[in-house]
Amino acid sequence: MVKVIKFGEEDEETKVAENVTSQEPVIDEEPATTELDGYKIKQKFVKKVYYTLIGVLYFTFCALFNYYVIGVEYYGQEISFETEPLLWFFLDTFVLALIFPIVLLILSFASGGILFGVFGGLTYGSFGLLARGIMKILGFDLELIFPELVGHTGVVSKPNVLDKFTTYNLSVEIEKAGLYGNSFWHGNNVAARSKGDEIPVGTKVRVIEANYWSLSSLLRNSPVITVVPDED
Repeated sequence: MVKVIKFGEEDEETKVAENVTSQEPVIDEEPATTELDGYKIKQKFVKKVYYTLIGVLYFTFCALFNYYVIGVEYYGQEISFETEPLLWFFLDTFVLALIFPIVLLILSFASGGILFGVFGGLTYGSFGLLARGIMKILGFDLELIFPELVGHTGVVSKPNVLDKFTTYNLSVEIEKAGLYGNSFWHGNNVAARSKGDEIPVGTKVRVIEANYWSLSSLLRNSPVITVVPDED
């Protein structure tokens, strides 16, 4: 069958072909990353290294305790470096690493939770300090997870749960607070106190002092700060 095309008309197939060839190629554009996105990506990597080091240090502590206290002192046995005894040793150490927190939790019931908070905070804080030292030597940017908070701004989110039982009776949410603002216990809230008059909830504040080494800071594994209303 012969297809007849009238003068001055174009074949539909020709038009379609021309339209396809004339279309500009579609380029998949990657979403633009903001400065905050880049900060979070770097922070996530450093945070993983930090928590991994704490896990390794904790397991090493349990292994040393298992070897010297349980093996040598209690049973009077030294570890054998054959395959089967080594596997049993690491299995015992793994079980011991699981038992330690449970024992502390059971003991804490007799003291209203004080023992668990004190020992848990000091133990985690000690391993955290060792991990920071190792990462500092290896050249990691610890400012990503443990920044200097003086000069940072935040918002008073709520009163401290301890209220009148502590001088730091405010909780402040601070952007880019690193692990200080990412706690299992107190979330994104940093314990704070006012430099002057009482500051109501919802007020934007600026950090003028930060104490990283007080007993309260070590137990919380987070600094305590002094704030003033931010008038900018």
